[in-house]
Amino acid sequence: MNPTKPSDPSTPDLEMFDFGGAVNVQSYKAFLVWAAKNAVSDIHVQGSNPIVIERYGRMVPVTPFSLPDNILSDIIDGLFDPELRAKVRGGTPQDRAIQLDGDQNKRYGLDRGERLRFRCNVVQATAANMLTTCAMTQRVIPTAIPELEAMGIEPDLFEALLPHKG
Repeated sequence: MNPTKPSDPSTPDLEMFDFGGAVNVQSYKAFLVWAAKNAVSDIHVQGSNPIVIERYGRMVPVTPFSLPDNILSDIIDGLFDPELRAKVRGGTPQDRAIQLDGDQNKRYGLDRGERLRFRCNVVQATAANMLTTCAMTQRVIPTAIPELEAMGIEPDLFEALLPHKG
């Protein structure tokens, strides 16, 4: 999976993920790791549309192709189970978590003991020429909580955050 140059000039430092010719559950999990390592906050996937990421508040399409609905269905089934997709198509949105764990073979590009977590929301949607497809939004859950002092908060605001009285 080789990085390629970005397709969006607003993200010049971002090297796009190469799915290696086929989008499947394994390559999608590697894509999730790529996203987390590239400061992506959200991933938006909708049948018959390109995959879009949100990075530094900007929405950026990251695939030159539209993801077919049947491939998205396979990804959702592989990440969760077919029952989830049936519930979504029945009109019940689903919230789930994904956890990816690395191993000594650098599974998904993660080292042994390295872990990434994502919060996922899957809903029924209408997109392109599809009357009913699934839309999935995934949010990267940070693995490290920064120290309050290291966040660069202005001194006056910092003092108001944690008052000595009250």
